[in-house]
Amino acid sequence: MAERRVEEVKVAILGCGKLGTAILQGLLQSTNPELRMSHVTVTTKTLEGVNRIKNTIGFIDLNSPKVEFCSGDSSRAAQLADVIIIGCKPKALSEVLSELPAQNGRKILISLAGGVTLDDLARMYRSTHPMTGDEVDPFIVRAIPNIAASLQQSATVCSSLTQDGRDLTARLFNMVGRTKWVAEEHMYTASALCSSSLAFYAAMVTAVASSSEMPAEDALELAAFAMQGTASLVLAGRAPEAVICQVATPGGSTEAGLRILETRGVAESLVSAMKETSEATRTMGKGATQS
Repeated sequence: MAERRVEEVKVAILGCGKLGTAILQGLLQSTNPELRMSHVTVTTKTLEGVNRIKNTIGFIDLNSPKVEFCSGDSSRAAQLADVIIIGCKPKALSEVLSELPAQNGRKILISLAGGVTLDDLARMYRSTHPMTGDEVDPFIVRAIPNIAASLQQSATVCSSLTQDGRDLTARLFNMVGRTKWVAEEHMYTASALCSSSLAFYAAMVTAVASSSEMPAEDALELAAFAMQGTASLVLAGRAPEAVICQVATPGGSTEAGLRILETRGVAESLVSAMKETSEATRTMGKGATQS
């Protein structure tokens, strides 16, 4: 049987904030048998940012793969990489893109700026990188992972204008969870669905746990495990409505609790929160491209 080939890739994470740090943690702990990082370059605006990342990732071996930290040197970091992940805020995106060197080889450029479209990314890149010789545009990808990437549990949604670069992008994000490609028109909703929703779930599990009279730590652990069990049932193919029907027997205590949720409009509130989050993402993206 032929030995499976392991592909090596060099990654740069530019503007490595909380989300970038979570991705870095997940990538460094991955045991993916087909894709391995040979070098990672991480940039932040300040030396304090570098120290924050090092303190966060703590125990992880920074020599396998080699991890290099630098503050402010986006150009060199991008030059070394096959895949460039830009994790800065939307308003700083234009500045970071302008610092990237012209390319004579096809790299993958992944933006984590939720509201900035692929067309805007291409326009912003091209405005500071006019074609003068054998330079070529990078493969541009929009990606929305979440902070659970640190535990390799991120739901990452991606979009691109072409098929080029999709395979490597998917394999990279599969190292920190699951990856799904969607049409770009769905990326605003995806930002709320796959990233912001973690805060909503955390608020819900906190509320559920706080109703208990047992020690807070025990209550939170049990509530979180119950939420994990619910997610596992749904991911295994069980419809949410079926889960509700199986748990809430007619005339039982769960049914009484569900009536309170319905009376208080909890479902409607969650839908409104998701829509508001999606619209805020769209607005932030427009602000970044108009500045």
